[in-house]
Amino acid sequence: MVRLLPLIIIGLFTVSCARFTPNTLKLAQYTDQSLGCAQSFEDVFWNALYGFALDREQFAHPKVMTQAFDQVFKEGRFKDLSENEREQLTQLLTELYELLSDHSLQKLGVNPYDSGKTLETLTNLEMGARDTPAKAELQDRIRAKFAEIEKFASDALLAHSCPPPAAPVPETSQEPPATQPGTIFDVWRETQHPVVYGALKSFATSYQSCDVGFSSAITSSTKDVKGISIVGTHPNGVGKQRVISNLDALINSHPYLSNYIRPADTCFNVLRNPMIYDYGGKPYADNSLDSELNFFRDAGTGTSALGTDCSGFVYSALASAGLKLKESGRLKAINVMGVPASMYMKPQENGLTCFDYAAFDREQNIRPGDILASSGHIFIVEDVGPDPLGIGWIKNEANCTTSNIDVSKFDFTILHSSPVKGGIGILRMRAADYLKDGGSMTTAMIQHAVNACLAKTKKTKIVTRSSSASLVRHKGTAECLDRPIRLTYEDCLARCPAAPMLMSQRN
Repeated sequence: MVRLLPLIIIGLFTVSCARFTPNTLKLAQYTDQSLGCAQSFEDVFWNALYGFALDREQFAHPKVMTQAFDQVFKEGRFKDLSENEREQLTQLLTELYELLSDHSLQKLGVNPYDSGKTLETLTNLEMGARDTPAKAELQDRIRAKFAEIEKFASDALLAHSCPPPAAPVPETSQEPPATQPGTIFDVWRETQHPVVYGALKSFATSYQSCDVGFSSAITSSTKDVKGISIVGTHPNGVGKQRVISNLDALINSHPYLSNYIRPADTCFNVLRNPMIYDYGGKPYADNSLDSELNFFRDAGTGTSALGTDCSGFVYSALASAGLKLKESGRLKAINVMGVPASMYMKPQENGLTCFDYAAFDREQNIRPGDILASSGHIFIVEDVGPDPLGIGWIKNEANCTTSNIDVSKFDFTILHSSPVKGGIGILRMRAADYLKDGGSMTTAMIQHAVNACLAKTKKTKIVTRSSSASLVRHKGTAECLDRPIRLTYEDCLARCPAAPMLMSQRN
């Protein structure tokens, strides 16, 4: 004990003389500005916390964070609190900070020096993930601490010191004012399910193309793209790392790029740097509440190639249509980092309260906008035929068996980001062709088809379940809607017509 005393003294002296880093001060200042006010304190606190990872800044020691809170509170909104009240508040906030920084992350297996994994884990926690016992236990503690802090703010009447609310934003600016009447965004917004609208918007924006949204679905007979090479395995040991090894070969073999014409000079030049399938890749976003989702800036979560994985595409589709994943909090671009496909398998348990398991009835089963998610992949149902699951011929319950489900008879198309066809990335595809090779999603869709058959023949409602992959539906309720998240370069498509242009018309 005697030997440790000098070290302890040195440590305390270091803390007391520490200089606050930019993100340490921001966390304290944003807390001071938002706690107890109409603006969500939780949203602000999480976003400020993300700054450490985004800036590759080491988390401040809890004692340093305490000092930062104390200094800011003495000079800010909380200066009229008693010293005891400020100490209580500072203690509560420091305890929350400790739950979300170094030691807690390490308990989840996260190296705090790995900024990418840190950001992924923090956003995953904000969204409510409970996919491991450790995360579930931590979630309970996080929720309890936020509740305790909000109660303190209420009891201390902190709302009286809130700044005046900002002037209301004109309604016309809620949706980006890029579109002209009769353009593709208008048509899709008016005619498609909101999830499909967002998916088509993301699809077209990612390729900077007026025509890609009208392209034929890719099938088994579509040739693989060339020019993409696998250069390694993702650090998780599962996904493959891909890069463009021959740009000309890729463009010449690509179904969406081989005849590509850029709609306007202001569009991103996708022929110079096209997107591919990038396992672990996400569109870039920062921690501001008005951040865009940028397909054309590498987020550092996959390889150096531009591209997004399956969950990144689905989140972008939802966010660009203003569809929240959970009822509480704001819809934020940065959360694209923290919602893997597996969270949709048990949406309510993982905080995705804006989703329910799909329900089938006598008249209808799978619908446009439905999302199928396994532990390793996720796709969006774009459109369906009159008999999408090939069960129209079955007339009695006894024949509703897996042996009577023929995947080749599935009549619906999907939008997703996938390594199929040589690593193409975002694409439209016939479900029958994607699912024909088997796997967990095929197993699941066969089970969902059986459930659809039972709902039809028994003339009842069935909430469809499968342990292999869940079919989920967005609620579309008021609590699950927010302002759309803007996609960088979506303005490129502002003047695209509502129907595809023939190549001869453009030359």
